[in-house]
Amino acid sequence: KMFLNKNLLLLFSLYFGCVISLESFSQTVKFKLTQNKVRNKQTTCKYALNYDYPGTVYTKKPSKVTCTVKSWPKSVGIDYKKKTTFFIGNFSAVVTIKIKKIQNKEKITTSILTAVVTTVENKTNPWNLWCPQENTIIW
Repeated sequence: KMFLNKNLLLLFSLYFGCVISLESFSQTVKFKLTQNKVRNKQTTCKYALNYDYPGTVYTKKPSKVTCTVKSWPKSVGIDYKKKTTFFIGNFSAVVTIKIKKIQNKEKITTSILTAVVTTVENKTNPWNLWCPQENTIIW
């Protein structure tokens, strides 16, 4: 019984440590959506992305995106995909979302389809941030 309690405690600690180690990134993106003869409707998408270093952006929970489309007609459906690039720390992520609305329904659903990560060279350490005009390292 003591062995089981120790293993359970270890598993709980590992899970809790993984959940805490997630970093988060939030951003709002606005654009004009045109589809199915409906033109230039203001769309606002709020991204809440969770990621791990060295560059894994999660496309399922706890990451999420919610979008609203202003004045979209109820009688017209939406089936729209959008790619957006975010710069997060020392990597970039191209996130593809899908905005969907069924014809004659009011509810709009949004989901994250993919997140393709590209790691860039880290330029934020003091060895790379040299200011030649002041002849000093920028911290």
